[in-house]
Amino acid sequence: MKFAIAVLLLFALVPGIARSQSSSCLDRDPDAVLIGSSRNSITLCGQVAPALIAGGELQAQFAGSGSQSPAMVVRLDSSGLDAQPLYATKAKTKGQVSFDGFYYSVRGQTGISIPPGSIEYIGDPNLINAMSTADLFDLIGQDAVKEALANGTIPCSVLGVALQVKVSQAGCVIRYGTGESTHFVACNDACCLKTYTVTCSPLGVAPLIQLVSAESNGCSGGDCESTCR
Repeated sequence: MKFAIAVLLLFALVPGIARSQSSSCLDRDPDAVLIGSSRNSITLCGQVAPALIAGGELQAQFAGSGSQSPAMVVRLDSSGLDAQPLYATKAKTKGQVSFDGFYYSVRGQTGISIPPGSIEYIGDPNLINAMSTADLFDLIGQDAVKEALANGTIPCSVLGVALQVKVSQAGCVIRYGTGESTHFVACNDACCLKTYTVTCSPLGVAPLIQLVSAESNGCSGGDCESTCR
């Protein structure tokens, strides 16, 4: 009994813990009706260049996804000082971001809620470490719309007609860890509501997905970062 009371007090004193899995606009909309959910994943691709450092160790340097030119790395002499630049052939590297998507019907439109606590990463740590929090949440938002199209939650039957989809995310998060330990916790009740348009295309052509607006009620304080821009 004492343990249960202690747990309840902890959640009351630290509201961010209680909402870390569900802080978003849609979760608090009385007109939002949950119609489904799925576990989604995104593959991140990049390239690394091997760099020799003092002591003969091998270190990987992130070169940036999509870069076509070789990355310049620096060889260090035994004293740890730069000796000479060199160019190295890059190797491909990958990582995977996974997250939960909850699908809602909201006043005739489709809404998607993404709990920040559901986001997980596996793969090359350089890829996730090099990506800003805002960029990552943008990527997740767009991929959630793609997944809703793929699983039929968003019907794409009328060519050339733009459908509106709302993606709801925690607007203010703290980012913890690096690499595969990276995770996010909502700071407060702030939410970010992004509106996408989806224009259906002929069979065999991917629908056009465009972000048209992003609304937030602000983010401030400590290590909190905004997911909205």
